[in-house]
Amino acid sequence: MMEQDETIFGWQNLWMLALFLLVLYGLIYLLKLAMERYMAQNRIGNRLKLSSKRFELFYIPTAWLILILGFIAINPIWHGIFAGVVGIFTFPYLRNYVSGLFLKANPMLEVGALVQNEGTRGLINRVSRLGLILGTDTGEQFVWYRDFERMGFAVIAQETNQQLQSIYIKSEKTAAQILDILFDHPVLSFGNSSSLRATKSKDVFLYQFTLEQGAQIEDLSIYLAGHEIETSQTDKFE
Repeated sequence: MMEQDETIFGWQNLWMLALFLLVLYGLIYLLKLAMERYMAQNRIGNRLKLSSKRFELFYIPTAWLILILGFIAINPIWHGIFAGVVGIFTFPYLRNYVSGLFLKANPMLEVGALVQNEGTRGLINRVSRLGLILGTDTGEQFVWYRDFERMGFAVIAQETNQQLQSIYIKSEKTAAQILDILFDHPVLSFGNSSSLRATKSKDVFLYQFTLEQGAQIEDLSIYLAGHEIETSQTDKFE
């Protein structure tokens, strides 16, 4: 019985897979544009728009990963070695790219936002593939995503010049559970971005947000107290 020198996955399969992923991306992109143009400006609409933006953002690297795995499947030994060598030499850039994905998924990091991290304060002029271009007092400064994430940052104000509110939250609930509760309250302006970040203290989160016009931060504190969530202007709770 003659052995067949055939692979289950070949170059033709790889090209077909690439075409399928490209067509799927086109559909996702058109859906995102349609949602941005026709979706109502309300709490549910804004959440769906943000979700579609994040889905598109993470779809691209996922598609590339699938194609790389398909490339390796054609010749696992040699293609695997080649992919491994390329991965070793490009690891710093890949790590920076992954950091950028999570930073760009943060709706508060947009062009025009005033940000501050360790030793740097400026407006985001551009969001590139490899880093942020900040407009500082000394001119434009490029910051790698990995460095920006590692040093930590705070968003001080957005392009609309609306000052962001900040409040510390203490609860044994998870961040996802807290966000679900927050999304149900009408005083928060979800047309503007919000962020919930864990702090070094146990069960304590920093929440940055924008209130609807005329709303008071005390309204939010009372609402959260009704869900057994403590609030404070500092990270110190009695």
